Amino acid sequence: MPAAPAVRTLLFERFDAHGRVLPRREPWSPPEPADSPAAAAWLARRAYRTWVSEIMLQQTQVATVRNYFDRWMQRWPTLADLAAADPEDVARAWAGLGYYSRARRLHAAARLVVDRHGGVLPSTVQGLREIPGVGPHVTFAPPGPSAAVALLAVAPCTAPRPTW
Repeated sequence: MPAAPAVRTLLFERFDAHGRVLPRREPWSPPEPADSPAAAAWLARRAYRTWVSEIMLQQTQVATVRNYFDRWMQRWPTLADLAAADPEDVARAWAGLGYYSRARRLHAAARLVVDRHGGVLPSTVQGLREIPGVGPHVTFAPPGPSAAVALLAVAPCTAPRPTW
């Protein structure tokens, strides 16, 4: 398997050629230097947003997810906020997206990440796969559609990214 920076480059190239507008997308502008606490916090926030978006988009149309995603991020802007949420509030916020087990697993996973990983998604594919509801599709299936979570959580934020 190629090294993480090479995989990151391949995925960015694939996105540039075939990417769609998705709820989580925002300009790639991590703080400098890349190994600073600010960059790590930015990347953790980005990974959380990507993760929530990927789970919401499973078997749900992008047009449907946009408003749900925006409301979700207003209500629970960080993984720690989601972990602290009441499970019933999470279920109510998910109402209308279908496949309600996704919301329960996402909430359980947020609690696990806070309890075991200090509120930051694990930095290995194996660690990501230990999270409830996260399997090979979400963690890494190049050139599959959802390698984004693994890319953000596992690969170091060392290279500048063009705007998208």
